[in-house]
Amino acid sequence: MSPEEPNAYKFETLALDMMKLQDDCLAYEVDRNKEFAPVKNKTCVDSVDTARKLLRLNGVEL
Repeated sequence: MSPEEPNAYKFETLALDMMKLQDDCLAYEVDRNKEFAPVKNKTCVDSVDTARKLLRLNGVEL
């Protein structure tokens, strides 16, 4: 079911969007399971549940 009018805002900035603001930049690769737990979706991939799971796997108690 879709709302009849907008009912939320999505704010998202990618690292690539901020590169133009830097004097210099160094990109590097990280292990996603240790360094990256975004919350972008209500369920499934990149949800609060998956972020919590990754935190627990890395020794963070919630």
